[in-house]
Amino acid sequence: MHRKCLPVLLITTLGLSVGSLFGAVTLPSWHGQPNTTSQVFQFTTGSTTPGPNSSSNPYGTATGVVDQGAVGNGWEDPNAQFSNPGHDGDGSWDVGLGSDGSLRFNVPVAPGTLAPGQSYRIDIMIFAHVFVSLAQPPVPSVDGLAPGDLVLENQGVLSTYGMTGATWQYRTWTGTLEDYESGAITVALTPPNGAVSAIDRVEIYTQYTLVPEPTAPILTLIPLAAWCLRRRRR
Repeated sequence: MHRKCLPVLLITTLGLSVGSLFGAVTLPSWHGQPNTTSQVFQFTTGSTTPGPNSSSNPYGTATGVVDQGAVGNGWEDPNAQFSNPGHDGDGSWDVGLGSDGSLRFNVPVAPGTLAPGQSYRIDIMIFAHVFVSLAQPPVPSVDGLAPGDLVLENQGVLSTYGMTGATWQYRTWTGTLEDYESGAITVALTPPNGAVSAIDRVEIYTQYTLVPEPTAPILTLIPLAAWCLRRRRR
């Protein structure tokens, strides 16, 4: 968080009043089925290239990159005196102001080998713990999706800090990439314009479906039909 907010943060850190220690995500109905992945980032260290703390991904390992903005505090060490340890108590990232800062993730989601005329449909769910006070929830994005294509499915308060009204909250967004031809996606969480964002935990879930284009079988049959026609004429 911004340094001028440190007295407030000290009060809020000491004034935890409601909420469970850990906030659980409601998993998508297809979680654990074939063609799915899951990865959980808890940011337990200050690495600017965090890996997942837990993962189930047969297509590779997801990677993260922290772009710290000019006024961001960076990683909030849970053992530091003037720090926000996050809802989980294991550290959080203050990534700064507006588009200056972000958390970005590259996630393998499919084998990546497509036959001619084939594409992927990628179902995506993003879950995050976010700090809401002077800080504001980040804006999610997925390369290849328009801003309105990610839907805020649910949100709620995880824990409330003292009398300041500051809360750790959860957010769940979902979206679908159609006609996708890559085996990986890029997910980003970016502070809204004019605000900072603090993020404690990010979970990303995906499922791919292989989609043959409707014209592909027809194109395959054209040479065969022409060959049969030539044989009949002979």
